[in-house]
Amino acid sequence: MSQQMIETLVSIAPESGKEVMQLTMEHSAQAETLFLGPSGASIRAFARDQKTAEKHEVDAVRHAEGILYADMDMDATIEGKQYHDVVGSYQRLDIFDLKVNTTRRVPVKLFEGDA
Repeated sequence: MSQQMIETLVSIAPESGKEVMQLTMEHSAQAETLFLGPSGASIRAFARDQKTAEKHEVDAVRHAEGILYADMDMDATIEGKQYHDVVGSYQRLDIFDLKVNTTRRVPVKLFEGDA
């Protein structure tokens, strides 16, 4: 997060919490943006200069705000998907079974007296 963004956020914070908020944001671990290929190795990516829009190659976005782009070969992910379902739907029909009860049910039952 840029120093300018930290100052903007601190300026709208309650007076009693400004110092703690600023120290916390300035000393917190920063996120990193990167792309990984099917083998787990980093994929060479690129970013664009915000002023000139010029494209330049980078490994990752670190300690800065920005957008990272990468050209990815989606066919390279097929082999890995055959061994492990990377999207989490686990379409193993030999293990999982889906059954749907289509019987019509009455959604509300009205009655008088104690429940």
